Amino acid sequence: MASGQMFANSTAPTVRMNITQGGSALTLTDYKVKFLMTYNTTLSTAMTTDTVATIALPVASWSVVESGDTICVDDERMQVTAALTAIPTTTAEYPVTRGYTIPAVAATVYASTIVAGSGTNIYVLGGQATFSLAVDDVAAQSVVVTETTTATNYLIAHLVTDVQTAVDSVCTVSTATVSNVGNRLYIYSDTTGTASHLAISSPDDTISTDELGLIAVSDYGESSVATTARHHAASVNAYVIKIEKDARIQSASGGVAEYEWATGDTDKVGTFHVYFEFLDTNGKHFQLPLSGDYTLEILKDPNCRNILEGE
Repeated sequence: MASGQMFANSTAPTVRMNITQGGSALTLTDYKVKFLMTYNTTLSTAMTTDTVATIALPVASWSVVESGDTICVDDERMQVTAALTAIPTTTAEYPVTRGYTIPAVAATVYASTIVAGSGTNIYVLGGQATFSLAVDDVAAQSVVVTETTTATNYLIAHLVTDVQTAVDSVCTVSTATVSNVGNRLYIYSDTTGTASHLAISSPDDTISTDELGLIAVSDYGESSVATTARHHAASVNAYVIKIEKDARIQSASGGVAEYEWATGDTDKVGTFHVYFEFLDTNGKHFQLPLSGDYTLEILKDPNCRNILEGE
């Protein structure tokens, strides 16, 4: 079993995985990739009816489990509705919503790098960016972002608006929204579920890829996931999902997937299991490393920075 360590509240290093198949990099152009981090434990007390509104876990879970977490037991997902306010003495009991439904999600593609324009500041492009964008079941359309339209930019929001305007001018049947996180562009379909699909193709290397970070990659949405409340025996496995988010494909041809930690991802001290989940257009999926094969221990900072910054 492989393992790693990092300090609480740290956002480095980025989690990266290189995927190979038959000795060569697996092309990820048609894969949806997620990153998951779970806290694995067991039920302390049986849930003998499907109307039980609390779940009992070992005392050690009290500092990890918080409101909004999803807990998977057998084939049921539950959502924690409130965190504990006092350290329990026997078992930790959390109020939960039974048979929790995960909403449908939209297809989303992420830029492989942060914006790095070559103008007076990084939000002014050094030339014309061209790429093709397919939204849902509509054929790919050629998107053009001219250098001139970005000439007066001084905020990332200005560049987002420029790309959005270019997308809107050609994607008029099925639409998409352009946004950013941490100066990294992402585009998502305005529909959700299995009908939601997004694909970038033929980006020019000089501007679209080198400056906007856009690479040839595709993604598709997912239908809502609903589970039914049921009975559960004591001591069965319970998986507390701390993170279940889209990962970024850093290199589709190179088989490289990444997850960048966001604020709050690593604020809980403990030992967690982390892995990437890959889903192709045929609905087939696999995960790497195999569940349980890689653990991450999040530690308190010995210099008390966690306390100073707020745990």
